Amino acid sequence: MQKKIIIAGIILAIALGLLISSHIRLFGENYGTGLSLNTETRKATYYGHYAGKGKKYLYGDGDELMNRVYITSWLPDENSMEISFYGQFYFNQYYWILYQPFFKADSPIFFLGQYAWIVKYVDSNKKWHTIINGINGWYDRNIVTELHGQIGGNLPNMIYRKISDWTIVGKYAQPHNIWGDNTWTCFVDDFARGTSKWHLIQTAPLSFKIKGNKIGGIVIDLYIEVAELDCPISGCRWVAYSVGYIVHDEAYLASGIGKVDVLGVNALRQEGNVTTIPTGREVPLYVFEEGSEVIFEVDTGYAGAVTGEKGWRLAVYKADRPEPLAVWWLDDDLRNYEVRWKIPEGTFTPGGNNRMTVVLTNTIIDQAERTFFVVDKIEYCPGPTTIIPDKEKYVKGDEAHVTLRADANPKTKARIVKFYFEAKYGSEYSTDYAIKTYVPATHVGGLTYEGKVRFIITK
Repeated sequence: MQKKIIIAGIILAIALGLLISSHIRLFGENYGTGLSLNTETRKATYYGHYAGKGKKYLYGDGDELMNRVYITSWLPDENSMEISFYGQFYFNQYYWILYQPFFKADSPIFFLGQYAWIVKYVDSNKKWHTIINGINGWYDRNIVTELHGQIGGNLPNMIYRKISDWTIVGKYAQPHNIWGDNTWTCFVDDFARGTSKWHLIQTAPLSFKIKGNKIGGIVIDLYIEVAELDCPISGCRWVAYSVGYIVHDEAYLASGIGKVDVLGVNALRQEGNVTTIPTGREVPLYVFEEGSEVIFEVDTGYAGAVTGEKGWRLAVYKADRPEPLAVWWLDDDLRNYEVRWKIPEGTFTPGGNNRMTVVLTNTIIDQAERTFFVVDKIEYCPGPTTIIPDKEKYVKGDEAHVTLRADANPKTKARIVKFYFEAKYGSEYSTDYAIKTYVPATHVGGLTYEGKVRFIITK
């Protein structure tokens, strides 16, 4: 999938005050989906209709198939948490025998055919979309990705044959699989010994991820084909049918979107905007001095934390220090929540790296981030940066050439040494960097300085 690339660059002295991260709001127990799902795994029981009439021969078993909730990506073209499960059920094939003067005929009463998973996505408008259909061997590649395992087919570690290869009973009235390859399986030892026992059967594991920021729910069903013996007076035959689900489960898809902005309140001034040419995207450029109070405005949604714990972490980092300068742990379901931070004296390093990043992270999905800077005195700052890409749009494989341009401070005329430059895939809030680097500045005349950078678009 082609990803949008966002380019930003600033002089290494000024403050770009924004950042964002990962999550959407919760509403009660439905995680902001607007749906009402039953997340307890349901297990069905089935009884025979013909030679096995009234006999309980199949029932679902096992623990919960899925988690109650899965987090989808905060980026439109990224992926959710992995959704993985397998099915378990008990089966008893029973034993049937007919004695004749010169021979006997015996057979299991029940055979199993192929199994299949049906997975549906329910969107926030309560519309249903089949995204995996094991009966047809198909899945929706626009929604499902990184699929591993078997969506349908033969049960693991079982021998499959035509029923006429298993027994002479009903050999002239063979069943036809509903969706499989017309082969069937049973437990050989039980058949050979004429016994009836319960066996626990497990399907192959299945896992996948959901593409993009899909909010709603996932519903899964496990189906299997059955062939049952029918022996009325006129002779024996086989009847094939598909049972309803053996196991059924539902789970919420909670969006992984959240955000944090740096507000312009208490900024000494707004230096205008950093503008990307020719796209015209503008980002407010705020400047803060040491000792001033910065206000971060935060939105949070579902973080996947353990019950009773706070799952969101807000942290402020300085580029020349490995540890954060400040950390806050935040709850789910915040909107326009303000976190205040006073920039400590001594944060600014003369001639050093004064780039700051405020990062919002949850327990499951990566954070997003934006960069800002701290200065000692606002009057010492150079002018805003103009960013000039050589193209309006890029595609995978392109080499991007970008020019950065800014004027030195007209009072101090101090030369600009370098620019800070970053380019991201997806959005300005992404953590998926194409490049982030310092670019040497060259004097081109008067107060104006330029820097040039190039890099390959890989996504």
